Amino acid sequence: MHLKPLANSRIFYLEDDFYIAEDTRERLAEQGAEVVLTGSVPRAFDALRDEGFDAALLDINISGTSSVPVARSLRETGVPVLFLTGYARDILPADLSSCPLPMKPIEWEPVVSTLQELLGRGEGDDVLSTRTHRQ
Repeated sequence: MHLKPLANSRIFYLEDDFYIAEDTRERLAEQGAEVVLTGSVPRAFDALRDEGFDAALLDINISGTSSVPVARSLRETGVPVLFLTGYARDILPADLSSCPLPMKPIEWEPVVSTLQELLGRGEGDDVLSTRTHRQ
């Protein structure tokens, strides 16, 4: 049986634009991911306290608040971060400059491929789960 590219992965997603958030959640779910979506930085920290994630997608500007503290918190727990944004790479602080940064408008194939890489999967891998930090 061939699994979908993001099967059995749990993706945290922080986005304040309702339409982008819903479209992204739907597209990731079609690829097999379970997506936990939140639209504010305080809610993001609440979700991170209670949940374990395999990877994270973050918009940089969440209603005028930076998602950088959320990204740092995720990386401290070993969760790889991908930023989806309309901002240029130079907006990222040095400690997050290695995070993938696909630009909006979103092109889905590169985003899914990048998530596969972050999850340690190659194209076509039949992986049951990448969760090692959540038990």
